Amino acid sequence: MKRWVVNFLVGLSLVMFVGVCVLWVRSYQWMDEVRWKMRLEGWAPVPVRTIYIRSARGSVEVGTSKERRFEYREWRPRMWNLEQGEQPIHPLMRPMENGWRKKYAGFGMMRDWPGEAAVYRRINSMDSEGVQGPYGTYSVSHTESLVSVWAPSWFVAVITAVLPAKWGYVWLRGNRRKKRGRCVRCGYDLRGSGENCPECGTAISKTTGETPVPRSREPS
Repeated sequence: MKRWVVNFLVGLSLVMFVGVCVLWVRSYQWMDEVRWKMRLEGWAPVPVRTIYIRSARGSVEVGTSKERRFEYREWRPRMWNLEQGEQPIHPLMRPMENGWRKKYAGFGMMRDWPGEAAVYRRINSMDSEGVQGPYGTYSVSHTESLVSVWAPSWFVAVITAVLPAKWGYVWLRGNRRKKRGRCVRCGYDLRGSGENCPECGTAISKTTGETPVPRSREPS
């Protein structure tokens, strides 16, 4: 793998590690969520697919849901959205209606199909003389299905720290070997070696950053 690709992945993992740690500390006071919405085929009501990543109460949750929204025909949801809340709720504490939920050692998954929500708008009906009649109601929107999995924030932080930690270890080991006159890759003693490492064949000038060590001449 090319060096610039490795450096890019290490840098990306390091940024993700720092971000996860910040969200981990913040999650006990605030809920942070990134959502991606997409309208599906159909109308009246409009089907919408949502994919989200949520940080709350020391957990990172990834899930998807399908909604039915009563919107006009040309309506399009906002694709990307960032939401924040002051009262974070752990996935284990979220109320369920008809689904199931399983957990183990801080990890878990859930599936729910709440059905039509009990949310209605009340409309005043008027007759031809402008006399107010009885109220009418209609449903606004409801969630058809919800599936999500979650893991502790510390676990996600450890996963994102693996690549930067390995890169740092290799870099420190290479510098230590370079100062001792050894091959950066395999640690073979390069004193008296030619341009390549006798053990792994790596060019000495590239691994140590120094000129090759000439072989000692045997007395004639």
